[in-house]
Amino acid sequence: MKRSDAIAYFVEDGLVPFIESHGYLFSSPPSELTEIVTRNLFASRGLSHLESEWDCPTVNTEWKNGTDLYIEDKQHYSNKIDLKEWETFWNVWGSWRDVSLDSFRGSDRRLDIEHFVWGQLDLRISEQSYLLDEILNDEEEAQEYNQKHPNKRNEDIYLREAEGWGGYRK
Repeated sequence: MKRSDAIAYFVEDGLVPFIESHGYLFSSPPSELTEIVTRNLFASRGLSHLESEWDCPTVNTEWKNGTDLYIEDKQHYSNKIDLKEWETFWNVWGSWRDVSLDSFRGSDRRLDIEHFVWGQLDLRISEQSYLLDEILNDEEEAQEYNQKHPNKRNEDIYLREAEGWGGYRK
C-alpha cells in the first residue's frame, strides 16, 4: 500500500470513526484531515513531539480564551478519551511505519496526532459537549439547592432525583 493511501485509510477508517465513537465530531471533512496529517507527518519526521510544530489551522478556538468552560471541556475530553482509549486505538491502527513503536519517532508522531485531534474538534456540535453541559447544569442545580437549604449536608442531586435515601449519601 502506498504511504498516501495508508494515511488516508488511517484517518478515514481509523481516526475519524474512533473520535466519533466517543461522541466528538471533527469540523473538517476526512479528506482535509488526511491532507493535514500527511503534510505534517512529513514535516515533523525525525523531530521529537516537543520539537514538532504542526502547521494547521486550529478550528476548536473556543478553548483559547482560557475560561473555566475550556478547562471543563478539555478535562471531559481527556476523561472520555484517556490514555487507555488511545492505547487501544494505537494497538489496532499503530502498525504502519510513521506511528509504529518500532520506528524512530513513532511514539512522537502518535503524540502529535493525539494533540492535533483536540484542536480539530467542533465542540459546538459534538454530543459530548451537550452531555458536559447537562452535567454542569446538574452541579449548578445542586449548588443552588444546597445554598437554599444550608442545614441539609451531603446532598446528592442524583440520589435526590432518584428519591433514594432522601438524597443523602451514607
